[in-house]
Amino acid sequence: MRSVVLIIIFLIAASSGDSDFNSNVAKFSVELLYRTMQDAGWQSRVMSPYTIWSLLTSMAYENLGDTWEEVSNVFLLTKNRSEFVEAFTNLRQSVFRVNNMVSWNFLFYDENFHIHSDSISRLENNFGFITRRFNFKDQQGATVFRLRILEEHLIPTIGWHGVLSIQDFINSTMIINNFSQFYAEWSNPFTNKLTPVYNGHRNSTGYMTIMSAKGRFRISNFESLKATVTELPYKGREYGMLLIRPHSGHEIQEVFNNLRNISLNDIFAKLQNDGDESGWNEVEVNLPSFSDETRINLNKPLFKMGLSSMFDENSADFNNFSEDDIYISEITHRTSFVVNFNRTYIITTTPTLLPPSKSKRNDWTVVKSNDPFIYLIVVKSTVTLLFGGSYTDTILYQPF
Repeated sequence: MRSVVLIIIFLIAASSGDSDFNSNVAKFSVELLYRTMQDAGWQSRVMSPYTIWSLLTSMAYENLGDTWEEVSNVFLLTKNRSEFVEAFTNLRQSVFRVNNMVSWNFLFYDENFHIHSDSISRLENNFGFITRRFNFKDQQGATVFRLRILEEHLIPTIGWHGVLSIQDFINSTMIINNFSQFYAEWSNPFTNKLTPVYNGHRNSTGYMTIMSAKGRFRISNFESLKATVTELPYKGREYGMLLIRPHSGHEIQEVFNNLRNISLNDIFAKLQNDGDESGWNEVEVNLPSFSDETRINLNKPLFKMGLSSMFDENSADFNNFSEDDIYISEITHRTSFVVNFNRTYIITTTPTLLPPSKSKRNDWTVVKSNDPFIYLIVVKSTVTLLFGGSYTDTILYQPF
């Protein structure tokens, strides 16, 4: 009988080689975002493609046979491990160059699960994993032990005792946890205005918070996307949010599909060129203050991208990693996302590492947005897609 691996994701001036590597990471990230949004029916979602890429590629060179072929094709990996580790390290350093983004990777495995010692060393030394071995059969004790390890590394777990589920250790031999946090303030802070929303009879149906800012923002029209793109820079300008608004008559799903055929490098290049040509005129940007909390199962999107054998207990081949036969049973991802007038704040964790949120409040309602958009948070130096999502639902408040 095969062992089960449960991977839980909590839920980011180069040489020419690094440039190609970074472009491949961006290409994978956009494709994963597209597949995930497609699976969600193009509804509001947010996720961290970089986090998922970094965790899965950390395991990539432990695959053999068909599993390796699939992984290398989907992630566009070189067969040279040392070249990959060097490029991976350079990219990671660019993502965490300033304190806006922090991330921790943990690997917990059962004491009866036989992982090759050199595999553990590679995960720790090359990819920064924190690894611990303990008894999964003592599910209560394992839950407490995992919580203690997270607290030792300053993961904010206050209020989450008892929320870390003992179910995580049932039928599992290994758990990979990641906790990531992103915090950044806008270079051009917005001002808030509570704006009434009217129905067809000019009666107010509620209010929404609109953020407004004036400045020399980079903005371009992309006919190839059927959308306009505005760059909203954060302080320090290491990171930026790309605000992508579909042209009139074009849907979010069409723009997502078009994004697969244009590189993020090309988007930033056109934004720069158009700004130089127009003289960087002052413009006004308006968008709603919004937040989202998303739990996503990524098995289906990754399967559609070509990763199938790693989810199949009869064909997964991780023999470079373990003496036991293993496969991946589930990859889940949870992201909590807040955008307001002065900052963006994001946490990615497993579903069990966040207290349950209220699905409905008495003072607000959700309606379909008449101004949907896509947003991408990118490390500009390497065009690394840290976070991405779509805004398709508007929250209307009843403050009075």
